[in-house]
Amino acid sequence: MLTVGLIDIEASSLHPDRSYPIEVGWGVIGERAPTSCLVCPEPEWIDWDPASQEVHKIRRVTLLEQGLPPREVCARLLHDVAKVPLFSDAHEVDHIWLWRLFEAGGVASLCPRVGCLRTMLARTCGLDPDEWDEARRRASLAAPRTHRAAGDVAHMIALCDAACAIARERG
Repeated sequence: MLTVGLIDIEASSLHPDRSYPIEVGWGVIGERAPTSCLVCPEPEWIDWDPASQEVHKIRRVTLLEQGLPPREVCARLLHDVAKVPLFSDAHEVDHIWLWRLFEAGGVASLCPRVGCLRTMLARTCGLDPDEWDEARRRASLAAPRTHRAAGDVAHMIALCDAACAIARERG
């Protein structure tokens, strides 16, 4: 069984310079159900895209009322994933948003690296492109994407399970 951490970050928009994390979800395969935290925006985090609000069903006022400070989100994440490698199916953008979170939390030096989930699964399970499509199909049936952080981590866990199952079936 794989022992890796998975992370998904929902953001205020897709703008490369102004967007920031609004929800962070993570999980460690085989340890427990994925968890997530809403993030209270920093005062300088003013970017907001109504389209992102519609996709994620998270309002900015909800973040202000229920979100945790960045430092607390960082502490919770590190508590759960500090001893495992961390991967994402959108590692390029998730790493940027994770860095912004850790920088805002005053703990940038502790920001974990986020690797590419597809590359890790290809190396671990040896999936070819046709098998990758089948793994994605199975994962979508088992745990559809929700555009919420914990739900999308559950989808990635299902993707890992499907990839490993396909590798076992292949022999």
